[in-house]
Amino acid sequence: FKPRLYEDQINLDHMCMYRLNRVREQLLQSDIGACILFDPVNVRYALDTVNMSIYNMRNLTRYCFIPVNGPVILYEYFNCEGLSSHLNLINEIRPAITWDYFSNGDQAGAQLEKWINEIKDLTNSYCKSKKLAIDVINGPAVTALNKTGIEVVDAKLIVEQARVIKSPEELKCMKAAIEVA
Repeated sequence: FKPRLYEDQINLDHMCMYRLNRVREQLLQSDIGACILFDPVNVRYALDTVNMSIYNMRNLTRYCFIPVNGPVILYEYFNCEGLSSHLNLINEIRPAITWDYFSNGDQAGAQLEKWINEIKDLTNSYCKSKKLAIDVINGPAVTALNKTGIEVVDAKLIVEQARVIKSPEELKCMKAAIEVA
């Protein structure tokens, strides 16, 4: 058994750019100015970056901001900012602002306020629409965002619709994975 060497035929840079553009296209079609992705699977799809995926499935400690127009910002876990600095899809890497009780204890409320101010600044700078798609978020954050006039919508639909149409590079990756399996 000799698997074909699809890897030599796959342009990963094209595939990654295609995926990011698919997310942006879906945001535009839905009249949503930007999305914030926390789910590690969605962050990987949109930006091809991973870090402590299992931990981040439970804790809101790593996320990205993707506007229809404007810079893509990765909010990275504490002291991990250098892990994705080589990726050309990411325009800026900032330390994540976490507000959950697990990470902050009795400072969770103050941290939530910092996060809300950051998101307000981003949406004011890069979004025409006051709709913001978020894939995973807790109740206090939704309530606080709504109080600022930002309408939170579910980003899962956006990202899943982006995934529906596969690029030629994604099809090659799927064939390679099938052959290896």
